[in-house]
Amino acid sequence: VAAPPASTAAPSTSENASTAFFESGSESQIGLLCGNDPLDKTDPTGMLVDAYLNEAQGLITIIDRDTGRTVAFRGGAGAATLNALGVSYRNNPSEEGTVRKGPLPRGNYEILNRIPSAKGDQPLDGKRAYALEAKDGKRDDKEKNTGRGAFRFHAGPSEGCITCDSKSMESAGQTLNATKKETVTDANGVQRTVYGEFHVFSGEKTPPVVLPQELPQARSQ
Repeated sequence: VAAPPASTAAPSTSENASTAFFESGSESQIGLLCGNDPLDKTDPTGMLVDAYLNEAQGLITIIDRDTGRTVAFRGGAGAATLNALGVSYRNNPSEEGTVRKGPLPRGNYEILNRIPSAKGDQPLDGKRAYALEAKDGKRDDKEKNTGRGAFRFHAGPSEGCITCDSKSMESAGQTLNATKKETVTDANGVQRTVYGEFHVFSGEKTPPVVLPQELPQARSQ
């Protein structure tokens, strides 16, 4: 399955959008009708979310675990510049160890509230942004295998964080803020809000993600 063609404009997500679940590396698809409006409606009874970054497709999908409320849009991680081989850092898993350029390492991350003026990300103060904490046994704002850290989910350019355009970020934020949340304690003893989990992958067999009908469809080769 080939990746959809690149798009500079973020696709819209509409009410009653027809979507298709697919599993990377699998030919099977199961149709799903999503009857939620992610832009205007709230979900006071939700129970955390599962968010997915499919680097191979350049897609971000956020699904409420309880209600199935879903939003999907273009996005990725890593700088939109080229490495020495002329290949983009963005959504390039071979560059996960490259500081301030490569994407955050593949794996699972807790989505936490971001602490204002956190070390290394002061430019995000006053903007909608969430902290991404690697699920590696310690909430210390670092990913233990690479030693990289301060990963966030926000709009705008990326130095490794998961990013998207501002309109998509607003929609994502409304979905995250509407869900039921939990409270945890980080490595510094600070109480943090958990919105759910972000699952980052690229081509390997993974949980299903959502491809809205509005997005360019993948083509079989």
